Amino acid sequence: MRLPKLHESTMRKIDLFNSSFWAAVNNKGRNNNALGILERRRVHVWLRKAYEAVNKVLPETKTEIFPDQAEPR
Repeated sequence: MRLPKLHESTMRKIDLFNSSFWAAVNNKGRNNNALGILERRRVHVWLRKAYEAVNKVLPETKTEIFPDQAEPR
């Protein structure tokens, strides 16, 4: 299975903030550890592609990245 590559500077920020990918997408400037809108969107697209790759390998599990919302707000 091949996962898409996340933009390096965005990945470094997520690591620096000791954040989850969910938090990286959903924390919107509430503190100094939030990503900017472009970076949040970048992580959202990356997560969608990563889940699609997992679903190709394990179709019976059929995971959804954001079951209650299609796009980040």
